[in-house]
Parts: sequence; C-alpha cells; structure tokens
Amino acid sequence: MHEQILLQLIRQRIADAKKSQVDEKFVERQDTSEIDDDLSKIAVKMRVANEPGFDFDGHLNFVNNQIDHTTGTIPIRAIFDNPKKAGDMRMLVAGGHGTIRVPLSDEYEAILVPDEAIQFDQDREILYVVNDKDIVVSKQVTKGEMFDGLRIIRAGISPTDRIIVNGFMRVRPGVTVKPVTAEVPSAKKEAARPKGGETPKPAEAGK
Repeated sequence: MHEQILLQLIRQRIADAKKSQVDEKFVERQDTSEIDDDLSKIAVKMRVANEPGFDFDGHLNFVNNQIDHTTGTIPIRAIFDNPKKAGDMRMLVAGGHGTIRVPLSDEYEAILVPDEAIQFDQDREILYVVNDKDIVVSKQVTKGEMFDGLRIIRAGISPTDRIIVNGFMRVRPGVTVKPVTAEVPSAKKEAARPKGGETPKPAEAGK
C-alpha cells in the first residue's frame, strides 16, 4: 500500500472516531499495529489476471507498523477463500498476480461528472452551471478521485444542476445561453461502483 493511501485510511479512521465508530486510542497513537482488531471489518476485493471483474471477496488481517522509506509503501496482507472448483482445481495459485481494491470508505451516493468539465478560476476548481433562467453561473467544487473515467464531486453541486461540458470558449458567468442537452456519460458497471451514483445533467453552451 502506498503511503498516501495509508494516510487517507488514517484520516478516515480519525473521522470515524469522532462518530465513536473506532477505538480512539488508535487515533491518538496513529499506530497501524493497533488496527488489528478491526482489520476483518475492512473488505477487500481482488481481480485475477484472466477475469474482468473483482470477483474475489476477502478481508485484511495484517498491516505492517513501518513504512519502507525506500519505496514509500507499507506491506499489508489480505485473506481470501480459495475453494476447490470443478476438476478439483483452485482458482488462486501461489505466486500468481492480481489487482487488489481496498475501499477507503463505506458505500455512498456520488455525483459523477466528466473530468474535462472542471475548469479553473485562479486557484479555484469550478463547474459552469446553467440556472433555471439559462444564465451561466460558476460553482466552486471539491473533487474526489476518478471512477471509471468520471470525476467524483464531493461538494459544490447537486444532481439536478445542468453543468456545461462543452463550448467553454463562449462561456463566462452572467452570460445567457441556449443550452443543448448532451449525452449523459456513464461509468462502467462494476461491483465496487458507489451506491446510487448520480450524474448531473450535462449541457452544451449554445452557439
């Protein structure tokens, strides 16, 4: 696990501790060795080389207590069931490779937008939105990570907003436009898709 991901996990546990969901002593020490009692609650998914989806479900059972300063990573271990299939064969073989997915939070409803729709106003990241009078307004947003080609927006807009996804050369706040509905982008359907993920209505700035 990369150091940055570990820090995100620690921040998440600090937030959970404020809601009395984890042991506050762990938060005070920020010691990964103290996480062991709760590791089995952290779900892990795995995709093996010849499979399209993350079909193997497991859980963490070990996190090292020291970051390797030469690589900026920390070793972790997850446990997966590996039952025998037809022909008395097991899918997981020692020495094989796979892709691991560890969630940093519980499932949540997410707003997804095309990444190219996010514009910059000095040091602010914004989305241009067409209001009910077809006037362009800018909204500062807080963006999250990418999810299958779309950007998660954590704060700043609502699912009913009509965001502008094209024609930015003709756009500035206060301008009246004739919006043209664009095709709604969609993320690929995967098992780890945020529950109830919504995409705001896109619009193209009218000529």
